[in-house]
Amino acid sequence: LIADQEVEFVLFSHAPLGWDAAPRLAAVHGLPALTEVVDVETGSGVWTRLMFNGKLQVKMKLAGTPLVATVQRGACAAFEGQTSGTVEEYAPGLDGESVRQKFVEVLQAPKGKVDLAAADIIVSGGRSLGSEEKFAMIHELAEALGAQVGASRPVTDAGWLPHEHQIGSSGVTVKPKLYIATGISGAIQLTAGMKQSGYIIAINRDKEAPIFEVADVGVVGDQFEVLPALTKAIKEAKGQG
Repeated sequence: LIADQEVEFVLFSHAPLGWDAAPRLAAVHGLPALTEVVDVETGSGVWTRLMFNGKLQVKMKLAGTPLVATVQRGACAAFEGQTSGTVEEYAPGLDGESVRQKFVEVLQAPKGKVDLAAADIIVSGGRSLGSEEKFAMIHELAEALGAQVGASRPVTDAGWLPHEHQIGSSGVTVKPKLYIATGISGAIQLTAGMKQSGYIIAINRDKEAPIFEVADVGVVGDQFEVLPALTKAIKEAKGQG
């Protein structure tokens, strides 16, 4: 199919299927490949990918086509224009006997699970909140805003929230209209997953925290005072219509 259609790019989601299929496809056909792509400049052909567990962002330009790539979910905004293209189904015609993998089942996630990549507003907290009980302040603010709850990796590692709430290079990449971060220092592993949000508000006691470098508004203060006051103000504003 790649040869017949003169394909330029073969794109996979940076998810288990892509991790499995993309490297094999590239290796079998000797094709250039990139994984964990977070941005592409279509005019110049420069691709940005994460490396070393998200500690580095590397810009690369590869020679040769087709290019095989896995793309981080949420890394690129949804296309809002129109094209004259059509979707064509392709039947590979594989012999079942030649397939050495066996499908077992699809496990559906329980309903109500978080989908940060589709969220318009996210309130995200870090481990400086101190405990799962104190993390309730994040949930209260998110509920007042009608937002989803996000977290840094130390929070999910501690078991305060399930892994699907984790934002960053080892979690999910998000682009909400509004992102509120509290008690998060802003290590590159996390900012790689949220810095393209529409509007970023950061709350931190440390005025030198790296998170302020990507924030549109920075609040230098005690989150245990700021969060309840902000939640109260939002509820009062909504009460006024």
